[in-house]
Amino acid sequence: MKKFAMGIITTILFATFAFTESADAAYDPSGDIHINVNSKLLPTLSGKTATATFELQERFHSKLTNLTGIELDYSYIWIGINGVNVLAIDPPKPTFNF
Repeated sequence: MKKFAMGIITTILFATFAFTESADAAYDPSGDIHINVNSKLLPTLSGKTATATFELQERFHSKLTNLTGIELDYSYIWIGINGVNVLAIDPPKPTFNF
């Protein structure tokens, strides 16, 4: 039953991508959400993890676009501790043109 459900979900995803047109889409920083936690109990970290997670997700978007030809609009949720961004999260937000 689990394999059947995964097959259905995979088929729906591929069909959705097959019948959508590619649009000019890219990273939209105006849609970014910034969450910052200020606390003397939390250590001050460098922004290396935020940069690493941002670059990792950017490479994923590039590979996805090159592989499928489908482009998605996307923004990030930036998590910060004591004013320093420590994590970039890209929540899924596909754009479909019908």
